[in-house]
Amino acid sequence: MPKRIDILSPVVEPQPLPVGANLPAIVARRRRANRIGWVALVAAVAAIVAAGVVGRDSIVGAWPPAAKLYAAVGLGDQIREVQGLEFRNVASRRILEGGVSILVIKGEIQNITTARQLVPAIRVGLNDDKDMELHHWTFAAELAELSAGDVTVFETRLTSPPPGASSLSVSFAGDGQS
Repeated sequence: MPKRIDILSPVVEPQPLPVGANLPAIVARRRRANRIGWVALVAAVAAIVAAGVVGRDSIVGAWPPAAKLYAAVGLGDQIREVQGLEFRNVASRRILEGGVSILVIKGEIQNITTARQLVPAIRVGLNDDKDMELHHWTFAAELAELSAGDVTVFETRLTSPPPGASSLSVSFAGDGQS
């Protein structure tokens, strides 16, 4: 007797997909690309730090409060020779404005060389009668650069100077001399 063969397969009910089977495939990250990115980031940060250290004088000259940042990271106390620039006619006086004591310091800086000179930030320190420093600050002169023989002026004011200040020292920021 002939055997009956079904050409169509029996109807099979659809089975649900396993959990997560319909998510896109996760492609493994390329580790080499990650390493190159990190190396580039480290190189960029190192270049920025190096530029900040090499250009310290220019940065402090343009923005004197940066001297505090350099001092905080240990770069502010380096002795730097400033040759060819002289302080002249430095004078200080106390005035009262609105009942508040203000210390005003004025002076000049002269380039005594035959070459162009950059003018670094100026540092003023207030000392007591035992020559202990009570307070200091830095600021920029009127001109950041002087031609041979040129003079620039500076003026700074300190509101409410500390009591007990009996003398002051004026020097270039980072210079050990006054």
